[in-house]
Amino acid sequence: MSWIFKNSELEDLSETLNEAYDDFDVLLKYDSSYLFLVENLKFSLRANKRYIDSFIEEMDKNPQIVEEAFKPEAFNITMQQFTSSIALAIPDEEFAQRLLDLVGASLKIEFSLICAWVLMDKKMVLPADKIKELTSLVGNSAQEFSAICYELGVGVKSKNEQRNFQHKSDYITEQQNLADIGLNDLMEL
Repeated sequence: MSWIFKNSELEDLSETLNEAYDDFDVLLKYDSSYLFLVENLKFSLRANKRYIDSFIEEMDKNPQIVEEAFKPEAFNITMQQFTSSIALAIPDEEFAQRLLDLVGASLKIEFSLICAWVLMDKKMVLPADKIKELTSLVGNSAQEFSAICYELGVGVKSKNEQRNFQHKSDYITEQQNLADIGLNDLMEL
């Protein structure tokens, strides 16, 4: 985050996600069993792109607020310091936890993307059980990331362009459960 804000590279990051979208299709050349992994990787990229584009739009609308709230030096902290600062700065424990969950899901997506790029670079084929594990990790993380973004109103256009920070965890959980029905059966194909 510090590098992004110091170099103002958010627009470039959004464009890079666009360019990387079809790159994962290369994995299908190595083994068709990567199909579900590739689809989940693309889903995670779309989720991240919506978040980044929403953030860019907010920065354009309120540059002074963003400059004040997101000074690059504020990001030179450890994960433990970040967690503590969220806990101290946000009195609503449920909201603070959702922000931390969002960061956790984002980190899992980044880990999955890095793994995929290593697989592409090394032209590797993983054993079926490892492909399934990585597919589940990125799929579940992208679902959680998308659900939390939706819950927090990030990347979601509302009719009045206002962000809706209402907690809709029951709805989100229900939707994730519906999405997961049959996922294991589908992955066995």
